[in-house]
Amino acid sequence: MPNMKKHLTRKEFIKLSAMTSIALPVLGQMSCSQSAKQSESRVIENVKPPEIIYSDRLGMQVFGVRALLEKDAYGVFKTIADIGIKNIELFDPSTLKTYVPIIKDLGMTPLSTHFLPGYISGKWDTVKKIGMAPPEHYTFQNILADCADHGVNNLGIAIMMPEERQSMDDYKRFADLVNQHGEMSRKAGVQLYYHNHSFEFKPDEGLIPFDEMLNIFDPTLVKIELDVFWATIAKNDPLHWINRIGNQLLFIHLKDLKAGTPTDYTVFDVDQAAFLEIGDGVIDFKKILEAAKAVGVEYAFLDQDHTVMDKFESIKKSYGYLKSMGI
Repeated sequence: MPNMKKHLTRKEFIKLSAMTSIALPVLGQMSCSQSAKQSESRVIENVKPPEIIYSDRLGMQVFGVRALLEKDAYGVFKTIADIGIKNIELFDPSTLKTYVPIIKDLGMTPLSTHFLPGYISGKWDTVKKIGMAPPEHYTFQNILADCADHGVNNLGIAIMMPEERQSMDDYKRFADLVNQHGEMSRKAGVQLYYHNHSFEFKPDEGLIPFDEMLNIFDPTLVKIELDVFWATIAKNDPLHWINRIGNQLLFIHLKDLKAGTPTDYTVFDVDQAAFLEIGDGVIDFKKILEAAKAVGVEYAFLDQDHTVMDKFESIKKSYGYLKSMGI
């Protein structure tokens, strides 16, 4: 820069003016940009995500009222909606065309459906023995098409049958197959997830099948629906698994467990009296749902497999407990 103590020549004055005219707008833009970014940062910091209250968006797995649905689907869903249930998890994709229009008409959301594992493994031995064989010529691709057609964006593997889990290698093979079907689901715009029972927690030569499956599942292709009853009856802490699964955890299944119930890994041999309404057993739902919220779980489902109460009174009782707890 020229020496300012001496008089500037005309040539120096023009050169200095040009430099100033370039620098000032640039500095002005930098200042405005920094100010805008600081303002944007303050706005982002001040905006808090809405707090999740599970009882305000409570869902229900309707497998437990399937016999009633066969007799009066509209009446059953209407009663469920009147209690306060907002989201429905179905149990048979082939029923979507029948049930989804009713669910939507009543202001609820058909958030997801379960399906049988034979559509993945090709093994139907147990299912056929208990009279739950699938419709003929109905495939996994048909399931995805039905989900897409009816706006059901989440698809859950309900269970593994005994013939699919005879060894740790069976669990691992099944998990690999689930990943393959998770990719097929992703391409169809559907999120695949896996729902646990208690057998996945039975130790096998120092390993836990559920843990081994989680190691194999692709966390973007296969999410988890943690059933806290089945984890607890297997003497596993749901809080441990919520933290272990993290943001791969999509949904939570809720029902309570009777105090003193023995450890069980069989699923099918559990005393029906062990299944209780929320708040009547040993499970700490406040801690569980707070932990679920912390890892980003948005929805929880009532899943009352069995009850000694009237089915609808059971739903009201569990819903009322969650509502009273503000969770």
